[in-house]
Amino acid sequence: MTTEEFIGKEVSFGPRPVTEEHMLAFCQGINEEGLSFTDPADEDFRAHPMYCVRSIIPASGMCLLNPKAGIDFQRIVHAGIEIRFHQAVLPGDELKTTSSLQGVEEKPKGRLLDVAFRTCNGRGEVVAEGTTCYFERGKGSEQEPANRDGEEDEEYDDSETTREVLLMTEVPTQDDQSILYAEGSGDRFPIHTNDEFARSVGLPGMILHGLCTLALSTALVLQRLNKGWADLSSVSCRFTHIALPGAELRVVGYRANGGNAEFETFDLASNKVLSDGWVRIRSS
Repeated sequence: MTTEEFIGKEVSFGPRPVTEEHMLAFCQGINEEGLSFTDPADEDFRAHPMYCVRSIIPASGMCLLNPKAGIDFQRIVHAGIEIRFHQAVLPGDELKTTSSLQGVEEKPKGRLLDVAFRTCNGRGEVVAEGTTCYFERGKGSEQEPANRDGEEDEEYDDSETTREVLLMTEVPTQDDQSILYAEGSGDRFPIHTNDEFARSVGLPGMILHGLCTLALSTALVLQRLNKGWADLSSVSCRFTHIALPGAELRVVGYRANGGNAEFETFDLASNKVLSDGWVRIRSS
């Protein structure tokens, strides 16, 4: 079976229980403190909305790891995601995610792989759904680690900014951020946790999870909009450049219609780490 023949084949991960230990570890991995989902004594104690990636990423991985898919998983980097949130995740819930490969796009330096997912709780309610994509680097790109989706690098250019700027602020990351996020999210793929392995596949060392960078960026945008995580309807972005643990990042947000916001995240060398970012707020 070729990769194209694997398109549409469903795989499932779970059900797996939602535990307080995992809920708190996830928040630690994205530097969240002092919110209702970080205090078990709070009567509204619930999982962070992006906790659902603990189920989404393994399900996507099972899809890409399937021998019938014909994909070299060691050459995979996360290239983008859209998550639409429907239900709060509560302690004691059980999450199950079904995923399927939806498309393959050839790029000059590899292949872009689109995966659809749907996550449900034990009551059959849809918690989250969306699409995520991965870039499989070609065998000639071992020493070309910069871009995560096969496109040309994008740099920040003030002359292109014609939209109303909502925020422009720096966000630090910790030296062990990728380790903390790996523990909290369950995504311990060695490009995020093992320097030697990361270098063996052409990277400069351990890199930050794109989803960690997305969570850190989204938190700043929501704060600027005077909204909380409970107000988030959906979030999406492309992961366009690697970021390293300990790096300082710059988030630039733009006001959009309906109280929503677009955003981009850069490293301090002006490489665009996240592009085409969207934060969409629930309707009142």
